[in-house]
Amino acid sequence: MPRDNFQYQPTSDNTRRHFDAQAPRQIMCPITASIAPIVQQIAQIKSYTNDYLRELLEGEILGNQRLNEKSSTATIGVVETNIERVQKEAIDKAEQDYAQKVENLNQVSMQNEELDKQLENTRRSENDLQRRFNELEQNMRRLQDESRNLTRDFNQCKQDNTRLEQQATKDKEKHRQELEIHRDNLQKSWEEFRFRLDNEHRQKLSEYERESKNLQRVLDNTRRDLSYAQAKVRELELSREDFEHAVRDELQRTMMAKYRDMVFEIAPERPIPPQTVSLPTRYFSNSTSRPDPSMSNKENGAKCDNPANKHELLKQVITKAVNKRNERRSGLGE
Repeated sequence: MPRDNFQYQPTSDNTRRHFDAQAPRQIMCPITASIAPIVQQIAQIKSYTNDYLRELLEGEILGNQRLNEKSSTATIGVVETNIERVQKEAIDKAEQDYAQKVENLNQVSMQNEELDKQLENTRRSENDLQRRFNELEQNMRRLQDESRNLTRDFNQCKQDNTRLEQQATKDKEKHRQELEIHRDNLQKSWEEFRFRLDNEHRQKLSEYERESKNLQRVLDNTRRDLSYAQAKVRELELSREDFEHAVRDELQRTMMAKYRDMVFEIAPERPIPPQTVSLPTRYFSNSTSRPDPSMSNKENGAKCDNPANKHELLKQVITKAVNKRNERRSGLGE
């Protein structure tokens, strides 16, 4: 049975009044106080029940004694005519009273057992409540300790925060001063760097201008040298053509000398036509390469037939051509 809805109904008026006077008017939840008064009330109710049972047993014993006395009196007084009827009625009434008392005793025993169960439940509930109360007290003490610790930590954090704010203010002011000093130093360094950079730029610009002028002058000289080299190349081309022409004339002259040799062998007395091919005069300072008109054909032919003379003549032509070309090359290099 739930504790909140349980309400004992005693049979005796005095017990009911005593119970109603001591019972609480309203059950408040949760119950944090001890439930010892309820246990005491249940113990009192149990004592009242035991007294009532004892009175019933005493009444039953007294009734049995009276019935026995009446039975003995009726047996002794045979004169009375209604003794059997009265005895029977008394026995029936006693049996009814006994049955009623037994029924009442059973009801009281059942109520007593119910009260014992309720008392056990109440004690168990009291133990549970006491355990919960102890747990709540422990939790409350733990919470109080935690609250004190948190309060101490909060105060410590507050002090640390105040100290850190003061330190941050000092560091901020110091950092601002350092930044101003650093900014001034940077400004001064920048001015110096810009001034030095401008000077270096001007110097490099002047150097670049001088180099540009030198390069322009070198370029002009190179162009002039190139023009001179091109002229030298053209002159060398002409010299090469003259050299080829001289070599070709010399070869033709050699062939003509061989032709004269063949003519002399066939007909020595036959006149040889004059030579029609001659070398350019600019390759030779004398006229040794030409036939001497004062000499006869035979003498001229003998002079040309000499291998040493032919080799010397060709060597002179080639040497002069090579010297001329070298002179022109040396002039081009200068």
